[in-house]
Amino acid sequence: MKTNFFCFTKPAFLLVSIICVSFLLFQPATSLAKPNVFPVGVIADLTGPYAPTVGPFSPGVQDGIQYINEELGGIDGVKMKAYIRDNTGKASLGLQQYTELVELKPKALFLAVAHAPTGEAVTKKAAKDGIILYCGATVPSLYPAENAYGFYPLYEEMIGGAVKIARRKWMKKRNPRAAILTWDTSYGRSMMTQEFFDYCKKINVDIVAKELFGIRDIDVTTQMVRIRSKKPDWIMTCIAGGGYMLIMKAAQELNMNVKMVTHVGLESMVQVNPELFEGAIYGTAMRSFHENNHPGINKIKEYMKKNNRSKKEEVMFYTLGWEYVLIVHKVVSDVVKKVGWSNLTTELLKKEMSSLTNFMPLEGIVKTTYTPKRRTTRWGLPCEVFNGKIRYLLDPKGVFIELPDLRPTKYR
Repeated sequence: MKTNFFCFTKPAFLLVSIICVSFLLFQPATSLAKPNVFPVGVIADLTGPYAPTVGPFSPGVQDGIQYINEELGGIDGVKMKAYIRDNTGKASLGLQQYTELVELKPKALFLAVAHAPTGEAVTKKAAKDGIILYCGATVPSLYPAENAYGFYPLYEEMIGGAVKIARRKWMKKRNPRAAILTWDTSYGRSMMTQEFFDYCKKINVDIVAKELFGIRDIDVTTQMVRIRSKKPDWIMTCIAGGGYMLIMKAAQELNMNVKMVTHVGLESMVQVNPELFEGAIYGTAMRSFHENNHPGINKIKEYMKKNNRSKKEEVMFYTLGWEYVLIVHKVVSDVVKKVGWSNLTTELLKKEMSSLTNFMPLEGIVKTTYTPKRRTTRWGLPCEVFNGKIRYLLDPKGVFIELPDLRPTKYR
């Protein structure tokens, strides 16, 4: 009689099955968990009303990833890859694109949203889906603190930094008078908070008017006539692209001697018509392209030249694309070094993001600090348009200053 070595009694078969399953379940994770590519997502207004300001974000991401892959070896040898979508400034389209990007394989653990209404619409979804959101700096996008982190300081904090420096430069005995004229959108109204108003009052800046206009409006004369009657010294605004042109052209036509106090969105328009914005003061979160000797700016310009980027892309949002992917590279590399690819989780990435302190890639093109409670960096660079060119205030070489904390009290 032949012996069948594969014939077992039922109890023996059950025992062998349990041993095999246990062996498979409790095997340590292997290098197979290491992905072939590390995807990052982008949703941005690349051709809509925000495009003159936001559009350069896309080539900035692409060039930054090229630098990481070619010069830094990717993330622990894994190449980064960007999946970029243009929502044309429409939150409804951005939501559709989010649904598409969340299904990427391997999963995109990071998603940049350069459109405030879309960012606000997906912030809860990102937390539920285990995605870290890198987005416009509005309170509804970032708080209560979950998975979202801001591109830069809150818009009102960047403007607050500009107001602080403009007030310091003010030489008259009376308080400066400031009018707010901004877009009637979540982004535009982000500066119209009680915290911002209280800060202006604290540093003796009188807000004498508050006006809104539509993102697609082509004339703001009516609002500017009302503002003129209040005799302001400054126009404070949170807009982008052609909105700046509308305001200052209306001021010119109405013979108003006003200066603009705003944030870095102004930079792209200074290139178009520098004379129109002479004397403007704005807050930014990163170094300017006007520098010729900064090694980080020179590295960025090297890739711009390599990829035939145009002069109009020498603006903050292009650099912001680099910051996004450099932060991802830093955070993921550090977590992988600690726990390996097999144990990489969104919670560990969030913990690393929330402890990022004074991160200054490329020798300081930006300075980024996040905490578990404060999801925007506190550092900014005050700038001025002088003789048609951009220059740093306080220090000609540029020095990062700590900006006012204008978060709502309940989120501090």
